[in-house]
Amino acid sequence: SLEVREYYREPAAVARLVTDVLLTGNYEATAGGIKVDLTKCPDNLIPDPFSKQFTVEKEVKVEKIYVWDVPYLDARSFASQLFEVTAINLALQPRGFRYEQPTPKEYATSKNEATGKTVDIKIQETKAFGSGEGRIFTGADIATAAYKISGKDERHFVLTAAQLSTAESANQSLREAYDLANRDQRVIALFSPMDLHVALKNTLALDQWPPIVRLDASKKPVGLKDGGAHFLVISSRSDDGHQLSVDNTWAESKDLNGRPTISTSEIAESIFSARIAAPSTVADHRNLANIILTAPKLWTAKVNEWIRIPDKLNSEGKQISPAEYERTHPDSELKKWILEHPEDVKLQLWKKLLVEWHTKYPH
Repeated sequence: SLEVREYYREPAAVARLVTDVLLTGNYEATAGGIKVDLTKCPDNLIPDPFSKQFTVEKEVKVEKIYVWDVPYLDARSFASQLFEVTAINLALQPRGFRYEQPTPKEYATSKNEATGKTVDIKIQETKAFGSGEGRIFTGADIATAAYKISGKDERHFVLTAAQLSTAESANQSLREAYDLANRDQRVIALFSPMDLHVALKNTLALDQWPPIVRLDASKKPVGLKDGGAHFLVISSRSDDGHQLSVDNTWAESKDLNGRPTISTSEIAESIFSARIAAPSTVADHRNLANIILTAPKLWTAKVNEWIRIPDKLNSEGKQISPAEYERTHPDSELKKWILEHPEDVKLQLWKKLLVEWHTKYPH
């Protein structure tokens, strides 16, 4: 889904990624300074059994390719393979992991059941991709990888259900606390199916179309038996917002592009399917939600104080760092931000996201 969106939005940036990796085995992100070295795993850099058989002519004519004497439609190209392994490693490498394609032997043995693996770079421990913390590619990873590839910090195109139950999402204070804690995730959290209509409208208005949504593939519009959590691209929207069309990257035959015919409420229902609901993080937000509810004046003063901090980094003509300010004005929220965002040396992102959050939840 990320690949489809970025080819549509940023073809030059995608072309540079594929070309750099093809010629050198390395890629330096457009933003963020991340460098990915794919030469550490040669299997990432050789065509897999499907891309070996791929040709543009077969794709255009919708001809099957045969791998292990099994017919397949919509095999990915080698360029697609290179994009995908690079994007995965843009997310995993900063966490200390490396994604590796299956070896030719693993592919041949498993007949397409191999999905690759992640290696803990420090201790060389190998586990299946997606098998534990740090080894998955989340909605936040999609948005972050897009930023690293394009250099454009878009924060309104990945739409997922919030990690709160229906009852928890009905609590206004919990929603405020949740959004504050997740304001830097580049993901729009939906608290109810009704939120999807407004979120899609905002994505379009902010020129960040097309959006990507996380939904249940066992439900319509995908309707795959035993399907699980799946990301797909919303390709178009009717003028009134009641119908959508989608690009499902499993196969062109699975796409429902063109004139929007899928009910927006149907996709919203799939997004909020209990089968794919992520564990609730309500325990992380209860204390703050209680402060928001019981001490609104104190809370408003605190938020306004946070928003003013960037202006205080320039004191009497001398620029000081966020860490220097925090040492003389201890603040646990600011300290956490500094650790997680060392690049935000003037706290511009800190202020921007706080102002956006405060606009959404005025007091």
